Amino acid sequence: MKTLRILMLAALFASCHLDALFKGSGGGGGGGGSPPGGPKARLTFADQPSQVTAGQVLPPVRVAVLDSAGQSLTDYTGTVTIALANAGGATLAGRQSVDVVGGVAAFTDLSIDKAGSYALRATATGAATATSAPIQVIPPPPPPPGATHLGFVRQPLPTTEAGAVMSPVQVAALDASENVVTAFSDSITVALVTGAGGVTLGGTRTIRAVNGAATFSDLSIDLPGVGYTLKATTASLPAITSESFDVTPAPPPTGGAAYLRFTDQPQTTQAGATMPAVRVTAYDGSDNQVHNWTGNVTLTIASNPSNGTLTGGGTFVVEPGEDGIAEYDYLRIDNAGNSYTFRATSPGLRPGMSDPFDITAGPPIPLNGATGLDFFQQPTTVRAGDLIVPAVRVGAHDNNGNLVNYNGPIWIYISANPGGGTLSGTLRVLAVNGIATFSDLRISSPGNGYRLRTTAWPLVPRTGQAFNVTP
Repeated sequence: MKTLRILMLAALFASCHLDALFKGSGGGGGGGGSPPGGPKARLTFADQPSQVTAGQVLPPVRVAVLDSAGQSLTDYTGTVTIALANAGGATLAGRQSVDVVGGVAAFTDLSIDKAGSYALRATATGAATATSAPIQVIPPPPPPPGATHLGFVRQPLPTTEAGAVMSPVQVAALDASENVVTAFSDSITVALVTGAGGVTLGGTRTIRAVNGAATFSDLSIDLPGVGYTLKATTASLPAITSESFDVTPAPPPTGGAAYLRFTDQPQTTQAGATMPAVRVTAYDGSDNQVHNWTGNVTLTIASNPSNGTLTGGGTFVVEPGEDGIAEYDYLRIDNAGNSYTFRATSPGLRPGMSDPFDITAGPPIPLNGATGLDFFQQPTTVRAGDLIVPAVRVGAHDNNGNLVNYNGPIWIYISANPGGGTLSGTLRVLAVNGIATFSDLRISSPGNGYRLRTTAWPLVPRTGQAFNVTP
């Protein structure tokens, strides 16, 4: 019985204690003043970091509300406010007033902007203030060194074969200590600096750096020579020149072949989708197909308006019995863009350039029965550098020659170039109701017998009538 009486007295004391805490003048959440003798609730830092980096978000800071016996007041409904106890010119950022939930206020986005030793002070109505243990705020690490120049981290090999794809060349952005600056992501362009006259550098010549470096994996040079060099440039850094290298003659081609031609052109295709088969064929100097030609044909992107990546290209080995044709059945480009072109190369042969084509973000524009192109307004005699007037108009027609409602892209370029001129203006026009109007064409140099060619694969292309460009 004595034990029972002691337990009953203890329970009565606890009940009176809590009743005074929550129902007295200082109880019941965050409102009201403190009871006589000071607040019965107090704050304490339940979780806090000991070291942080200036400017970075602190790990969660949790402030608990306890009663005078050190027990959690889970029914407390007030707000806890936190601040620097010794700012010293530092600023505490983040949400600094948080409602108490389940007896705890959690601060999840605090940060201190200046290095030093600081303490946090937590306050709440009706509760005794708490001050945290010291928090050491260390300076942020210094930023990595910036790029100061470009460097060839993978040089061209000392010798390469004319027309063949070179071993990959890599150019990187470097800091003053010759370390690669991995944050650099600008585009880098390579070009020929020295070499034989009329030489062409084929392949993708502009590539965006990844982790500070751009890798050029499909470059080729079509003419042999000694002492070639490459120059790498980017907008923000000084240019750099590679070590010199030689280009050796390619072995003579078999079967009398002289050049490559795209006999099935690339078609406008949706990004990431496989385009219809592209075929490249070997021809002799008299424009006859060389059926017994064998050798390697390498297909790469020549014009790359959207920095696309080609898969399914590369080197195709033409073997006996394949009619001198390299067939690419699984070509895909990942980035949408207008006026891509392909380049086909083979050692000892003049390279071939494809017609332009688009890679679309969505499905290509339907043909609506169109099968071919025709000139509805032919180019006429014009003075060099002047606008060609009337404007050249090209239309899409069906098998019966009727104009059809094709609204896709149509390209135009020089087919016969007796004066070595350059065609300028808008060379890709979207047809409207089947008609594309080229209203700003000019040719730079005089000559008799120019011809323009218009394409929109898979429509049958058309070459226009001859016309003259006068001085």
